[in-house]
Amino acid sequence: DVQATKQQIRQLKNQDVASTRNALRIAAQAEETGRSTLSRLGEQGERIHNTEKNLDLASNQNRIAEEKARELKTLNKSMFAMHVSNPFTAGKRREQRDQAIMDKHLSEREQREATRREAFRSTQRQAEYQRDLDGKNPNANAAAANRSRNLAERSKYQFEADSEDDEMENEIEGNLDLLQGAAGRLGQLGRAMGREVDEQNTHIDRITGKTDTVDDQIAFNRARLDRIK
Repeated sequence: DVQATKQQIRQLKNQDVASTRNALRIAAQAEETGRSTLSRLGEQGERIHNTEKNLDLASNQNRIAEEKARELKTLNKSMFAMHVSNPFTAGKRREQRDQAIMDKHLSEREQREATRREAFRSTQRQAEYQRDLDGKNPNANAAAANRSRNLAERSKYQFEADSEDDEMENEIEGNLDLLQGAAGRLGQLGRAMGREVDEQNTHIDRITGKTDTVDDQIAFNRARLDRIK
């Protein structure tokens, strides 16, 4: 029966339309979740950089505390002993002190610059991720051309097609093209999140090293102050 066959075909196409719509909905939800996760990773990266900046400041303050502790120890000793400096080596000692001050200054400045560079790189990565995701789908033109060709080829296999049948076919093909674009963006999101996590893990390892250094400095300064009598 021709009408029964047409009805069966229409039902199958309706199911295909519903399936592609549902797939698009799920893909949109997944993409929204991926974008949100990537955004939160960016915010987490900013907090990590702020932590490193504060660790750099703490390290500098510990250095100052170490110098003050040495001064305090020297002053404490000078109350009970007479020290006469050698005039022949005074100039050399002064040069050594000046060079040590300059070396510390350069080291701290390089440390600050390295932290700023890492923060800038993190910001640039986030901007790059967004450009890639918001960029034009490279397959969009090809998909449009394929649809134009399929209009002619499709008529060979349609059974007494009418306007409603063409409309369903167009929606199915359009949804499949949209799904292809969504799949590409989901792949980009996955790669971007993986790259960001790797970068942040490396950053956390660096912060862990700085944290240990600051902790050692604090312990050393505390012990030095305890020895001053």
